[in-house]
Amino acid sequence: MWTAVWAFCALLLTPYSVLAEQPVPVKVHIQAGDPGRTMRGGIGTSFHVISAALPGRKGAIGSWSGSAWGGNPSPDDDAHWQALFHHAEWLGLNWCRVELEQRVYEPARGQFSWDNDEMRTLYRILDWAERRGVDVFLQQMWADVAWNAYPGMAILEYVYVVAPAKIP
Repeated sequence: MWTAVWAFCALLLTPYSVLAEQPVPVKVHIQAGDPGRTMRGGIGTSFHVISAALPGRKGAIGSWSGSAWGGNPSPDDDAHWQALFHHAEWLGLNWCRVELEQRVYEPARGQFSWDNDEMRTLYRILDWAERRGVDVFLQQMWADVAWNAYPGMAILEYVYVVAPAKIP
């Protein structure tokens, strides 16, 4: 037993530099013409088509909506859209995620809206992506519409716990 105690004490008193691994010389050879992997997504961005403020907005400059809301020009503002797309092309963006919420296209059960500002923003982004050959990941981010909420499960006045249309 005393041997183990002495060995432990000797270990504690040994300088760290003796115990640390010694550096190993490494050479890195890069063969840029022979890639092992190719990133499929490329350089991309995330577009939000959501522009309507959530209910509950406080004040002229405050928002409960976060960065996803109101970040795009109006769908009718050609000059700003052209500038935005010109910048995206200059950056070489060839991939984008486009986010929307259910309220944008189905504000009420079975009632679809295809020509509101947010849908026109979606069409503008998708048309640009198609013209430029940009890969699109279309994603419905939120399904929190009042008509699809589980009864009595509104977390806030505008945030709902959604569920299938029929629950047994």
